[in-house]
Amino acid sequence: MAKMELPPALGAVPDPPPRPDAEPTGQAPAPEPNRHARARQGAMAFGAYLLVSFLLYGLPVLGDYGGTFAGKGAGDSRIFLWMLAWWPHAISHGLNPVLSHAVFEPHGLNLAWATSIPGPAILMWPLTRAFGPLVSMNIVTMFAPALAAWGAYLCCRRLASGFWPAVLAGYLFGFSSYMTEQLGGHVNLFLIFPVPLAVYLVIRRIDGTLPVGRFVVGLSLLLALEFSISTEVFATLAFFGAVALCGALMVARAERRRVVSTAGWTVTAYLLAGLALFPLLTFVLKGAPATPIRPVIAGSSSVDAASFLFPRRSTLIGSDTFRGSVGPALGPAEQGAYLPLPLILMLILAAVTLRRQRITRWVFVFTGVALLFSLGTYLHVEGHRSIPLPWTPFARLPILQDALPSRFTMFVWLGIAVIAASWMSQTPRPWRRMGLVGLGAVMLLPNVAATDVHTPLEVPAFFSEGQYRSYIPEDHTILYIHGDKGGEMLAQLGSHFWFRLAQGHTGPTPASFQREPGYRALESANPSGLTYLVLRSYIREHNVATVIVADAVAGRWASVIGSATHVDPIATGGVQVYRLAPVTYPAGRSPSAPRYRRHHHRGRGHRRSQPHRVRARVRPTPARPPSPTTRPQFRP
Repeated sequence: MAKMELPPALGAVPDPPPRPDAEPTGQAPAPEPNRHARARQGAMAFGAYLLVSFLLYGLPVLGDYGGTFAGKGAGDSRIFLWMLAWWPHAISHGLNPVLSHAVFEPHGLNLAWATSIPGPAILMWPLTRAFGPLVSMNIVTMFAPALAAWGAYLCCRRLASGFWPAVLAGYLFGFSSYMTEQLGGHVNLFLIFPVPLAVYLVIRRIDGTLPVGRFVVGLSLLLALEFSISTEVFATLAFFGAVALCGALMVARAERRRVVSTAGWTVTAYLLAGLALFPLLTFVLKGAPATPIRPVIAGSSSVDAASFLFPRRSTLIGSDTFRGSVGPALGPAEQGAYLPLPLILMLILAAVTLRRQRITRWVFVFTGVALLFSLGTYLHVEGHRSIPLPWTPFARLPILQDALPSRFTMFVWLGIAVIAASWMSQTPRPWRRMGLVGLGAVMLLPNVAATDVHTPLEVPAFFSEGQYRSYIPEDHTILYIHGDKGGEMLAQLGSHFWFRLAQGHTGPTPASFQREPGYRALESANPSGLTYLVLRSYIREHNVATVIVADAVAGRWASVIGSATHVDPIATGGVQVYRLAPVTYPAGRSPSAPRYRRHHHRGRGHRRSQPHRVRARVRPTPARPPSPTTRPQFRP
């Protein structure tokens, strides 16, 4: 996607001198807007993207921005809500934010190998402190598509001559099916704007419009930011960036030396980013897992080839039509591969009309490579596995072995956006072509009316109304059994990290917990096959002082918990509380040990309840009995 020997219709400098190797287009060069005009156009494009994103994700929850998720509120979204609060809490209390002992007691968790999003958590700290983590997460959810679309617009604006074609092409990337799937709660995967911005800097360095110093500094900052958002996207950006630069060397002619120079300065930027990230990298190296985190070789995380043709549940148009017939056969969600028929037709027409342009041919090749790699190690068609694919050797390499191929569709969509911008700009009257691409954009609209979108945040009243203080000593460990994925993270967040957890839902599970015979039963809230002896051993090994069971699953757990603890439960605030005998901690492992202290640093007159402001508002107790669940606002 480098800007080399660009024909006039692809955004070359106005009135360039003729070159013997230039490719004829039969069209006069379009005038190039000046710097101020480009800035105004860029601001207009970002404003348009932000307006669309607000209408889709912000407006439906505007009346309850602190109590309802702008995207999906189930499952993995609870991880990132917890992370947005954990980093400010840990830093403000003098705790190590990377090695957290708030979860997975007694060993804790190295968050460098989890989706901990330290960059967004720290940047959003003022908003989190003032309004709570859910407000911060909703703002990130609303801005993420707009920022991604704007980054793609900048790339397309450098490679295409028309403003409106670039705006529409940027929309394809920022509101693609990939983004729609990831907006289900994966902050680390939908906050991808550093990727197109990094590509934009490389393009400008190759075409000679960006000085070396500004390029290296800018790219270093973007890489460091991306690493603080997602180590997985950071690694795949390096891989596909190397693929793109190698291809640029193959198609380059007069600019080959500049491409080589840009590649060298890109390596320099990576080194500078590594120096800036050195403290975090030490924890990454220290906590490197001995085995792959995800079973990528098995092909369970690849794109089903039929997914490119059939919309998923998250798409508004056509999702209900195919849900019953092919929906289950396409495998798990999050693939983001759906291509509407108008965009498929656009790609076919672009392949014919732009076949003589070497730059566009390479973009087609790059997009095809990313698409092929997204299929994983084996080809799957409607769930049926067939031939092995070229990603197999790469899936065995360190770091890349933990990357999910289904997420490579992000690079596919970036290539599609560039192709669409080039194709629409190849005619002085692009409105017909823009109409075809616009129809494809409409068919990408997300299904924001689905039942799992804009869901309220619900936490048992036991945690959100402060009842836990009467039953759980501060800094002691609890085992919270529930039937809602990630519910323990919301419980701890609702209590403002008052207690530690003997489990956790933070993405990858520590190897020591994976080997625990009772952990899977506790994680799935299914006591089938779990004996009271195994549960008793788990409680003892993890220093559990209190067992809490949500009312929804209390019935099927009562027998095994009663046999393991010999304690009668106390029903309160939507949960059943089993208060155990005082726990005897090993030497140096007690809650009062220095590494477990909360470090409130309270001064004279400083109230105990105000060491940090990531805190739920405790509502007055109503006259009638409290409902099983409440919706905390997580405000100071």
